[in-house]
Amino acid sequence: MENKNIIRVTEEELHRIIKESVNKMLNEMASSLLYHFLSFNSFEKLVETDSFTPTSFEKKYVGGKNSLSLSRTKTFREGWPVLMYSGLDGKGDDWCAIRLTVDGDLINRKPNFKHNGKQHNLSVKPFDWAYKEYGDGDPYTFADEQDGIFAQNGKEWMMQSDNYTETYLPINFGKKRKYVNGIGDKQGHPYSQAEDRLTTSANKVPNASSYILRVDILLMPYAFNDYNKEDRESLYDILTNSEIGKKTHVYTNMRNLELGKNELKRYEILLKNGDKYNNPIPFNVKKKQDF
Repeated sequence: MENKNIIRVTEEELHRIIKESVNKMLNEMASSLLYHFLSFNSFEKLVETDSFTPTSFEKKYVGGKNSLSLSRTKTFREGWPVLMYSGLDGKGDDWCAIRLTVDGDLINRKPNFKHNGKQHNLSVKPFDWAYKEYGDGDPYTFADEQDGIFAQNGKEWMMQSDNYTETYLPINFGKKRKYVNGIGDKQGHPYSQAEDRLTTSANKVPNASSYILRVDILLMPYAFNDYNKEDRESLYDILTNSEIGKKTHVYTNMRNLELGKNELKRYEILLKNGDKYNNPIPFNVKKKQDF
């Protein structure tokens, strides 16, 4: 009679194996809905090429690949947008803010694509920049770099931080406001970003429009001037003459954007310079306003 090797596992071990397998699968899948915040120039380039352009800037953190930062939360009030639209290190614009809603399920279903005749794939995993930057979560490295704060990740760091980040987004935090000129780290946590990091070996991801479910744009007309006139004219052209314009929703009020109401139906406002004296600075508002 032929001998067979039989592996016996207990019920507890079987549950552990299943749990580990499910966790591994979940950690290597994109969330169903993801959000990408970008400057107008990056948005314009995306529309022109119908491609995402991953950066090579942080290859050391993602196995030598190119990457694109995505967020699991859509708010402008927390995480990366707080840093992006800050006066200090901001990479956003002072006249508009743009958010893409990305189809994470489509990334999971169709992770493979061709670019320049070569086969590539997309991978999406949770990512904590602070953890990677400070010694893979070494609390002593955090303490050395962040004024004695012992932390192992971005969330722990932000919950202990008494700093704030300036912002030029028209957001009114009302009674929750603690800082005159910015958003406190415990509230806005700019370095705890609920980030999913998309990685790929390609320097372009084609057919970007197929992944984009929706585009939301906040206009800040008080910041319209001659310096951004050309960009505003380009945005007007995108909104009125492109396919992606059909899935774009434009607002002049942050609260309306958050609620998805009172969006603009015409975009001629983009062709006019704003009133520099009509700037609703969010942290100096004395009367109640719906930002």
